[in-house]
Amino acid sequence: MNNLRYCSDHPSKAAVPFPERVRATFREWQRRHNIRSRLRTELQEMDIARTEQDVGLPTGELRHEATKPFWKA
Repeated sequence: MNNLRYCSDHPSKAAVPFPERVRATFREWQRRHNIRSRLRTELQEMDIARTEQDVGLPTGELRHEATKPFWKA
């Protein structure tokens, strides 16, 4: 069966044990940290202004995203 859950399938917070919610939060923070760490590394190797212009992002958006703390979405 598919592991994806849809809104109607998602249990309420009360139905998910607290330790499991904590583990899920830490996994999400680790995932964000890894993504932003890779982005910071890649930003050091590229022409940021040109890349932002090519994809239509405002100037500084990539650097802003890369420097956000892992706990911020």
